[in-house]
Amino acid sequence: MKENLKNLVLTVSSMLKVIRNYPHRTKTEDTEEKPQPCYVFGNGPSLKTDILGRESFYAGKTVCCVNLFVKSESYELIRPAYYVFLDPLLWDENATEDMLETIKEAIGLIRKKTTWNITIYIPFRARRSILWKSVFDGCSNIHVCFFNDTLVEGYRWFRLFAYKKNIGIPPAQNVLVMALFLALNNGFKKIYLLGADHSWHKELELNESRQVCFRDHHFYDKREAPLVPFYDNTPGGRAFTMHGIFSAIARMFYGYEVLNDYAEVLGAKISNASSVTYIDAFERCDTGKLYDEKPVQEPVHHLA
Repeated sequence: MKENLKNLVLTVSSMLKVIRNYPHRTKTEDTEEKPQPCYVFGNGPSLKTDILGRESFYAGKTVCCVNLFVKSESYELIRPAYYVFLDPLLWDENATEDMLETIKEAIGLIRKKTTWNITIYIPFRARRSILWKSVFDGCSNIHVCFFNDTLVEGYRWFRLFAYKKNIGIPPAQNVLVMALFLALNNGFKKIYLLGADHSWHKELELNESRQVCFRDHHFYDKREAPLVPFYDNTPGGRAFTMHGIFSAIARMFYGYEVLNDYAEVLGAKISNASSVTYIDAFERCDTGKLYDEKPVQEPVHHLA
């Protein structure tokens, strides 16, 4: 009874949000089943081992990258078909100077390095931000798509309906949930995930002021990541408590479970090929075996 009441409340709440944000539903070109796989890259340290020196494998394949992948030398070698951003700090005009510089650097690098067709996905809430508005004008090969990031929870039947219609998304505590979701809704039935370490819990420390700190390692880092306080991704940023960070991590892993259930309904399969990972929702795929597969000679599809 209690669970049913909870689902009812969440469903009604989600319906109201869906109605309000319906004009911003994500538009896709087609959802026909695509025969070739889609490769989704996180930026975890393991990606360095998993793709460096193997970039030629991805020639002609559909690859998705996220966040600051453009900072890596692999970006121009792999030539991703699409790029996904989710963090609200990326369009917060009141963000810290360091964050604003990071955003401007990423945009500048994308403009400078990208000579092929690419689709950039950004939440529709960023469409009026001066940080993103018209930044790719004059770049005919860079297509920007603002997606609907309305969180939909509640009864399973309603969630699945909203996901299929692109009017809502699963819990996306991490950008990789969004990247995988977009790939599913664009007809990819075989998706490989790499660089999804999700091992932040191993990096947690308390400083003398009882602040929860961590080292945010990425595969493209040129030097050791510094120990810094752990803040959430809301504008202004609140410092996490230890309880808060583990609650957020738990919700992140739950999002992958919801996503895997959705993939099964669509008849799709997400395989986790990360050599180091803590995601248990998807079937594991040995990284070595992944590179033994014969290339599929199919055109690259852009998710826009």
